[in-house]
Amino acid sequence: MKQYRVLTVIWLWIAALMTLHAQSYAYPDPSSFHTSSVYFVTLQNAQGENITDAYADTWAVIGAFVGDDLRGVSETRIVDPTGKQKVFFIRVWGDENDPAVVTFRMRDNRLGLEYVIGTRAFGRGDEVTYGLPSNPIVLTLAPVENIRLSTTNITVLQGGTTGIRPELIPADHSELLTELRTEYVSTDTNIFTVDNFGIITGKTHGEAQVVVNMYYGELLCFSTRAYVSVLSEKVSVTGLRNDMPSTDIEVKEGEKFSLQYTVLPENATNRQVITQVGDTKVLEKIEIDEFTPATYKALKEGKTTITVTTVDGGFQLVYNVTVVENPDLVVHVRAIVVESETVSAYVDDMVYINYDVLPANATDKSVDITIDRTDVLQAVAGGYKALAVGEAHVTLTSKDNPDVSVVVTVTVKAVPPVTLAFASTDIVLSKLHDVRLALTASDADKVLANRVEIVFDQHPNSGWGTVAMAVKADATGLSWDARARYVGNYVARLRYNGVLQSSTCNIHVPAEYQFGPGWNWLSFHTVSAAQKNIIPLTKELMDRLTVGPDNGVMEIRSQNALLYYDPEVGYFGDIEALSPTEGTYKLKAMYDDGEEEESDLEPARMVITTSYEQLVNSSTLSLPTMVHGYSWATYPHELDHSVQALAPYLSLRAYDEDKIISRTGFAEFDGEDWITSTGFRFEAGQGYLYYSSSDGGEKINWGPVTLQPDGAPARRQAVSRQTAFAYNPSAYPDCMAVVARLDGVADAADYEVGAYVGGECRGSGRCASNGLMYVTVSGKPGEQVYFRLCHLPSGQYVETDMQPLGFRGSMGSHHHPVVIVPSVTGISDFAAASSLHVALQAGLVVVNGAKAEPFITIVDAQGKQVATHRGSRMVLPRLVPGVYMVQVSDGVSRTVIKVKK
Repeated sequence: MKQYRVLTVIWLWIAALMTLHAQSYAYPDPSSFHTSSVYFVTLQNAQGENITDAYADTWAVIGAFVGDDLRGVSETRIVDPTGKQKVFFIRVWGDENDPAVVTFRMRDNRLGLEYVIGTRAFGRGDEVTYGLPSNPIVLTLAPVENIRLSTTNITVLQGGTTGIRPELIPADHSELLTELRTEYVSTDTNIFTVDNFGIITGKTHGEAQVVVNMYYGELLCFSTRAYVSVLSEKVSVTGLRNDMPSTDIEVKEGEKFSLQYTVLPENATNRQVITQVGDTKVLEKIEIDEFTPATYKALKEGKTTITVTTVDGGFQLVYNVTVVENPDLVVHVRAIVVESETVSAYVDDMVYINYDVLPANATDKSVDITIDRTDVLQAVAGGYKALAVGEAHVTLTSKDNPDVSVVVTVTVKAVPPVTLAFASTDIVLSKLHDVRLALTASDADKVLANRVEIVFDQHPNSGWGTVAMAVKADATGLSWDARARYVGNYVARLRYNGVLQSSTCNIHVPAEYQFGPGWNWLSFHTVSAAQKNIIPLTKELMDRLTVGPDNGVMEIRSQNALLYYDPEVGYFGDIEALSPTEGTYKLKAMYDDGEEEESDLEPARMVITTSYEQLVNSSTLSLPTMVHGYSWATYPHELDHSVQALAPYLSLRAYDEDKIISRTGFAEFDGEDWITSTGFRFEAGQGYLYYSSSDGGEKINWGPVTLQPDGAPARRQAVSRQTAFAYNPSAYPDCMAVVARLDGVADAADYEVGAYVGGECRGSGRCASNGLMYVTVSGKPGEQVYFRLCHLPSGQYVETDMQPLGFRGSMGSHHHPVVIVPSVTGISDFAAASSLHVALQAGLVVVNGAKAEPFITIVDAQGKQVATHRGSRMVLPRLVPGVYMVQVSDGVSRTVIKVKK
């Protein structure tokens, strides 16, 4: 169970929900049951080989039956986290009165065939998971691959009968539930007839074929055929006659031909012959089927024989075949062209010789390459390595035409001596942007850019690598852009032509924390060794963060203290410094450039930069201790990590229903592992709230500081979140973590839930790996939160009938989720946000705030329009009792209100 909970977070869902029609399984109604069991399944054949990939397309469906009732259908195929195999995912509904066994059937919708592929234990009234994505249960499917007859050569006497019956192969196939209809067809009823039971009756001496087809309904599933000979009496073969001009045959390369001969007498009972090619490298025999004469293809110049032998009597014909050159097929090489016949290089350079063999359609374009001075130039994979000063000649000779060759002269020179130095001996690098590193040279014109290297100190913790994560040079090799990866003090050195230079540069990497408009959750992972406070809130720092009354940091909150900005008196409050020991800080930033705020590509950002003197990692400090309820937690790592990477450590001190909440998402501990919606990960510098269901008193185990990176992007970029509900998670300081279950729909995975306060969207969520929805709702205490749905395949929106939730720290858990039920009115269209104000007053619809003359529509519970009006005031028409929607649009904004009549 534990492995399932973690690994399913990274499923790659690769197939859409299958809506199966007449031939397949109808999805059961989950509203009839209160529990379900989950099965992760792979298929094997009778030999024990995994065949899941071959059946993981949309035509293969597994149904789960409890008794005679269909209770589950393989809705999706997933790839297990190791990437080794595909897995079927089946959710089977039931209750405590069911038998404890579930039977699995597989429907092959290509052929309409249905098999029983196994039985397994069933959890009945318990929520049970069988198998894991990485260790699924195995069901055996031995599918019917075709049909066959006991013989493909049938002999029957004139007036006699014989019977045939097709056999399904393999014979040990899984129990086939589908009934197949067999059809028998004679290709020549004058020679023989065949009835619906496969009885063949010989009519006249001759040969024809019997075709056997198997159908499911009108769908042809399998077909085979046999050769039928009707004999009056046996006539022996007396000879074999050549019907060609000669038994000596000459043919060009690439051409095809057939032999012409006659078995004598022509009414011989067995006229079958055997042909054999002497040299299959010269001549290839091509057999279409046993009823069609063979053809022969000339492969290359040479001589061979074809021997034809009658089965009856052993009479032979021998054909002598000569294959000659075909000038239309062989194109000889006429020239080899190189880019340049003289090449200059420096010692240790790689030399590449690009050449073309002409004409472009030459049959054999391969060349032989020789080097006269292997002490100067050595052939290596893909090119040539310059070893020493001197001159070497590379000769390229055509294998097809040895008279065609070209010589390339390679002159290897010594690398000119150059002394390099850093233009500055102290540089501050950034983790957020590139910094230019300038070099000087004793003779800049002689610098070989590809021989210049900047060598950074290794990070002291484990084997993470160098401090720089992105370094690139310009064409001169004297100007470099570098971006840091780790906080601290380092040394950079220069290497030219493999030789370390004497110049060094002190590299300082401060801890930088960037934040954008609105509320930001930050935590700090580095501190000065001389003081526990990472960032003293000095006047100089606050002046830097306060550009104007509407541009800067307006508020800072920790779990235990506050700091505010007042345009007249400046900052006031009891936060004097920012420290890892205080956990998460909530900072509210404001900007006066609205256009910049709304930019998706380059959002406005401020940056807090620490001092870089004597920095140490904060994992050596005493981080905040968890309490019962919410703790504002420090995330101590310099690198981003996935939930999967940290779960083994976080689980050591976690309790059932613990939560870790970020600004836009959260993860919940189910007693064994951490479950979250797709895309949630821990990011360096971001703040988190830890909800503990225990008495607290323990520190969060975030894992060792030496934890290796697990795929965090080298350069973090702004990512547009794909959602059906638009909202700004930074607009409010707090959030509520809601674990919800969507009831009353066939497939909750097709829906996204939106959380609303008034007419404003405050958050959204979709199904996680365990089928629950994890929704982080931005807001503040005292607000009422209600939910709406979007059906993602159709893009239609759906109201819900649940009562609003009061805003609080969290609602629901995986044991007791909040239940969301779609409205039963059938109305599915509403606005996600609107600036219009619509009210009902004394039988009137009154619209305020419209930017144009509004258009008002009243819709009944089935979505049918019952009245329309253009204008700001509409008299309500006479309506029968029921539920109605008033939709208003002024061409810019749109709003909808629900009215009960």
